[in-house]
Amino acid sequence: MKKVRKIVIPVVLIFLSLLIFRYILSVDKDYNIPQMPTGSNFSFDKNDRKIQLSDFKGKVVALYFGFTFCPDVCPSMLSTLSSIYKKLDTKQKKDFQIIFITVDPQRDRQKKIDDYTKFFEPSIIALRGSVQHTKRVAKTFGVNFSKYYPQKDSRNYVIDHTTYAILLDRNNEISEFIPHDESGDVIEKLILNELKDKK
Repeated sequence: MKKVRKIVIPVVLIFLSLLIFRYILSVDKDYNIPQMPTGSNFSFDKNDRKIQLSDFKGKVVALYFGFTFCPDVCPSMLSTLSSIYKKLDTKQKKDFQIIFITVDPQRDRQKKIDDYTKFFEPSIIALRGSVQHTKRVAKTFGVNFSKYYPQKDSRNYVIDHTTYAILLDRNNEISEFIPHDESGDVIEKLILNELKDKK
């Protein structure tokens, strides 16, 4: 009986190992391993014209997804980016573009986001699209957002959203993810580094 056990137990263990190994292989085939966001060329309609990310190829772009009702992180990031922009020389300003995309198109009409961004810096380009379209674009940059109501019976809602800004190089490729609480000095160095002429 002991001899049978000595033979059966290893066979069972080998069989189970093979099943587990086969399962792991099947999982790898059926599901993609999560990867870092790569971004994508996007397009939004504004004032009867189409604005695409590819329009800014050759420029360094600071991209931010936010909304005008945002109480703190959005104005803080836009203020920091605008302050850096104002310190650039003429050529650097020409080569740098801040783009703001609203994640709250229901309340953020085009005129509203235009007025909002002009308060920080008139050169900021403010874009608005449908919720579905904006979510598709945002996802490619690793940005998520959703609406929720703090009180069940209230009509007032807030938007929970990813708060980092995305720095894109001259080829529209992601260079840096900038946390909302990063210091202005660090952000400035990152932007200036991208603005250096590439040989």
